[in-house]
Amino acid sequence: MPELVLSELTELRYDRQVRAFGPELQDRLARLTIAVVGVGGVGSLVVQGLACLGAGRLLLVDPDTVEPSNLNRLVGATPADAARGTAKVDVAARAVAAINPATAVSPVRGSVTEAGTWSHLRAAEVIVGAVDGHAARWALNRLAVQYARCYLDVGVDLRPMDEGVGGRLEAGGHLAVLRPQGRACCACRATTRGRWGWNSIPRWPPRGAPPATGWTTRTRQRRAWCSSTRSWPDTPWPSWSTC
Repeated sequence: MPELVLSELTELRYDRQVRAFGPELQDRLARLTIAVVGVGGVGSLVVQGLACLGAGRLLLVDPDTVEPSNLNRLVGATPADAARGTAKVDVAARAVAAINPATAVSPVRGSVTEAGTWSHLRAAEVIVGAVDGHAARWALNRLAVQYARCYLDVGVDLRPMDEGVGGRLEAGGHLAVLRPQGRACCACRATTRGRWGWNSIPRWPPRGAPPATGWTTRTRQRRAWCSSTRSWPDTPWPSWSTC
């Protein structure tokens, strides 16, 4: 392949998506700062896709390190990373640099429930949440409502339908999109305990919250039900069934 100058390579690289969506969208994507919170199995795939598409800057947030059990689904992770306990955000940053050097990367090893991480996330215009715990999800929901950010909550779930190993599996996926001044946020959508599907999960919303019907989203936001986070044990639950 003949050597190409950067502008020519960029033009060829994004040719198909520019044809589909237009140069204005590609230019907008190149100027965006997108935060991906949780760079595990689902989050690392999101990071890989955004790097390929030409996102301008990626802010990667995750407190965890690579373990041997992560190697079957963590994009870019190696056995050496598992042996060293490499931070997941560093693995994701390394993958982005290999895929698209033009994408700027800022890895942040920390939890979204920590004040320092929260201030980093305020710089993002779009936030993708691929987290397991409820506390992190509601923190992202609150941040998105408070700072008028576009928030995408994503996740997948596999659960056995039969006893023992090798039986049938039930698979599901979830994507919830919270737009500034758009539809109800994640807290508004999970308005009754029955929606959760597990009796062990604390009641949401708190007692005294407006009912699911008869209240506008604006009223609910004024009364702070949309921007409220509530801590509970950090037991991992699949994202698709919690929003």
